[in-house]
Amino acid sequence: MKKFLCLLLSVMVLGGTTLVCAQDLVIKKVDLNGAEMWPEGIADEPIWAEIEAVPIEKHFFTSETTEEQPTVTAFFKMFYTDQFLYVYVDVTDDVHYPVWETGEIKSEHLYDKVELYFDVNDNLKDGKGPAYVNGYMDKGHFQLAPPFDDEFGYGNPYLPSGVLLGALSDQVFVGYSLKDDGKSYGIEFEFPLDRFTNDRDEYLSMTAFQNL
Repeated sequence: MKKFLCLLLSVMVLGGTTLVCAQDLVIKKVDLNGAEMWPEGIADEPIWAEIEAVPIEKHFFTSETTEEQPTVTAFFKMFYTDQFLYVYVDVTDDVHYPVWETGEIKSEHLYDKVELYFDVNDNLKDGKGPAYVNGYMDKGHFQLAPPFDDEFGYGNPYLPSGVLLGALSDQVFVGYSLKDDGKSYGIEFEFPLDRFTNDRDEYLSMTAFQNL
């Protein structure tokens, strides 16, 4: 097993609640032996049962004007192969309210969604992150923040345009699925490992990832 650093993983829910994981993680490398992975948000492939769930801590209130505590709980799982990094996020919620309920796309961060952030630079404390500066995102930082979208529908993997910079754009499969209660959900991501680039514009090899 090799150590990857999960700099930040956040779950955005109704009212702007943010759940955060920021810690060192030991991520398992897996040989799927020809088995197919299809990110549908269900995580029903046998390998997921072997991957440890990591709870996502609740660190922030829902807004600056209220001290209402988050009403969701969540965890995530991750593993990687020679080609892909797989992430599954499981959210237990008391109400499901995606942005397409209102169509306020500019305010999608206030509605149910999951966001993933990656920092693949050697220097993790460079003071930079996934924010636009002069029209560009800092190199080596990646954000995937696809809103729930009824155009594609639950359980149908698709390529979102939510990666903001670089070679990962339109190459990350995403699939989400509502659970039986109609409120809770799962979401899966499939990242091509050879598409990550660092702050020197270098595509990361498997060895480079493991050395992180």
